[in-house]
Amino acid sequence: MICPQCKAEYRPGFTHASDCDVALKRSGSGERHGKKPPVIRSNGFQRAWRGQERLWKIYWVYLILGSVIVMIGSTIVVPLLFPLVGRMATVAAVAPLLYWAWVTICMCRCASNCNWRGWGNIAVAQMVLTWVGIFLNVIAALLHVPPIVKPPIEGP
Repeated sequence: MICPQCKAEYRPGFTHASDCDVALKRSGSGERHGKKPPVIRSNGFQRAWRGQERLWKIYWVYLILGSVIVMIGSTIVVPLLFPLVGRMATVAAVAPLLYWAWVTICMCRCASNCNWRGWGNIAVAQMVLTWVGIFLNVIAALLHVPPIVKPPIEGP
C-alpha cells in the first residue's frame, strides 16, 4: 500500500496514511492489470484492534470517554439494576479492567499512527505506568498494606 500524496509505503491492512490521512492505493501488479482491491469494511473497534486507527482517537475516545462510560456503568448502573451480590459484583469490578486491557493493547498497536512519534511513546508509557499502579494496588490490597499517607487526625 502506498500513499499517493506523500509516497509513504504501508503494510497491507492499512487504509489511510498516518501523516496526511489520505486513502492508500495498492502498489504492485494489481493496479497494472485493472484489478480493484477488495473493500474491507470494519468498524472503529476492529481498526483499533488491528492498529489502523489514529492514536488521538484511541486516547481521547476509547481511553478517556470510554473509561468514563465504563466506570459509570460499573459503579452506578450495574448496582442500580442488580444488587451487588455474587457474580454482578465481580462483573462490576472486572469489566473496567478488561476494557482497559483492550485499550492498552490498541494504544500500543496504534502508537505509530500520529504525526509525532513522541506522542505514541508518551501514550504507551502512560499505559505501562497505569498498569504498574493497578498491579501494586492489587498487591497492597491482597497483603493488607496500610496506605502510605495517613489520614489527618482530627482534634477533640
